Amino acid sequence: DPWNRPMMPRGGFDRKSEAFQLIKRLAQLKQTLPALKWGDYRAIHVSDDVLVYER
Repeated sequence: DPWNRPMMPRGGFDRKSEAFQLIKRLAQLKQTLPALKWGDYRAIHVSDDVLVYER
């Protein structure tokens, strides 16, 4: 979606940061674990600042 691009850092992401490494690992897990890759979710709480769900 091109409308998401303006808020992204122009210089890229710090690929050595702890946050980047964690998100990278979580993305890898999502691709390899069927329980994370497939299935439904149910919204428990939704507000302007918070989304709580269960799978």
